[in-house]
Amino acid sequence: MININKVHMWAEISKTSISASKRLNSTCSKITSNTIITTLANGFKVATNNNVKINHEVVAMGLYVNAGSRYESNNSYLGLKPGVGKLLEKLSFRDTANLSFTDMSNKLELLGGNYQCVTNRDSIMYQASCINMGSQVPDLLSLLKETVINPRFDAQQLNDLKEILTMDSLLNTPAQKDLILPELLHQKAFSNETLGSQLSITDPTILESITVADIYKYHQMLFTPSNMTLAIVGLKHDDALKLANALFADLSNQPVISPEQAVYTPNKSLAIEKKAPINNPLETFSHVAIGYSTLPIEHSDIYTVAVLQSVLGGGSSFSSGGPGKGLYSRLYTQVLGRYGWVDHCSSFNYAYKDTGLIGIMCSVEDNATGVVGELLAQQFYNLCHPMIQNDPKSNRDGINDEQVQRGKKQLKSSLLMGLESKVVELEDMGRQVSMLGNRVPVEEMLSKIDNVTLDDCKRVSIDLFVKGKGPTIIMQGEKDKFGDILSTFKEYGLSTNK
Repeated sequence: MININKVHMWAEISKTSISASKRLNSTCSKITSNTIITTLANGFKVATNNNVKINHEVVAMGLYVNAGSRYESNNSYLGLKPGVGKLLEKLSFRDTANLSFTDMSNKLELLGGNYQCVTNRDSIMYQASCINMGSQVPDLLSLLKETVINPRFDAQQLNDLKEILTMDSLLNTPAQKDLILPELLHQKAFSNETLGSQLSITDPTILESITVADIYKYHQMLFTPSNMTLAIVGLKHDDALKLANALFADLSNQPVISPEQAVYTPNKSLAIEKKAPINNPLETFSHVAIGYSTLPIEHSDIYTVAVLQSVLGGGSSFSSGGPGKGLYSRLYTQVLGRYGWVDHCSSFNYAYKDTGLIGIMCSVEDNATGVVGELLAQQFYNLCHPMIQNDPKSNRDGINDEQVQRGKKQLKSSLLMGLESKVVELEDMGRQVSMLGNRVPVEEMLSKIDNVTLDDCKRVSIDLFVKGKGPTIIMQGEKDKFGDILSTFKEYGLSTNK
């Protein structure tokens, strides 16, 4: 049955946006097999799927701002203080120039949609979704515009939030190894600048000097039309463009501000005290994360890096889903399946526009802390020295073609499964268009994954772990008990000197 109210609603939007479209002369800049990207005259980008023939019953939308913690530094030419992006995240969907916190909350509740703001190292994402009935889609997008374009901050809210983040940093963050280790790894790897600026607050003293004026300065400098992308999943592009013209066409254009280049500094390490999680106060594990710098996200070998991470895989020694999940990844077969004193061992791969980090995070019983450095050195070594079929002299624990093929299938499966979700597809589209100005078609990604070979994996592993820059090491436990991990890595022929 045709919803007459919805037809009338879209007709009104169309009337409003026709004049805006004529005024701005917006042009469709790029069309690929899966995405249409239109850039308005003020630089504001609109991205939608290219395969939407009729509007969906549920619509997901997001505003993506080229901002985040990498723009924050006391030494940067921008003069934006560390921690402001995290505060902006927590202050989202509150008071605006036109709505009080109560009004915003009531309107969001009546729309019945999901909404969130997340600050990353290279972006701030405002995402929401709702049922496509009546005027819910334009109403929700209007609220997104309010919190992104017209926020209002006051000193009392800011001070209350700083107290909450300070207590969280002191009491909860150190006990969350999945949060604290990657955060400290970035800080050390990039010398607390650019990608190393604090995303999760580990040193709450950085919050003390932040004022309301600092937040407004950050917002005024980075929240500009040419620095923003609107991505919508579930609407035809013409309808999404009408909404964008009606709501964002009148924003004045401003120069694009680019972040400083990230500079990786190897061979830095840090040891922090253990802190047992609240839900398991008797936990006795020590933790370590070791990472190497990797390639820019547009580098042709980035797909090989992704396959390497998939081949390593990993996880915990026990999972509520039962045995079998990830059982054939290398960190399961060579670490978790062999050594009962390992509680957790998993790989990570962080990709950014100019660089990245790949490595392994491991949790072991305290009495095994002294050997965990050699255990992880073996894993990097085995990526560089493959096992060659029918060659008894090759490294029997080395990566082999069967594992590469399995890793490729796992990577493609994860990619396609993720895109089944509107929210995952929304974030993939929004972040790619925001960061790169385009979106790589999924068919191209699958093809490039398929083309990765065992020789590619060996070549890239040697480039990263033998010829490349040295590692960054973060330990949570007694530093002396970990031993000299760098010397161990050197014994295995891994890079430590550059």
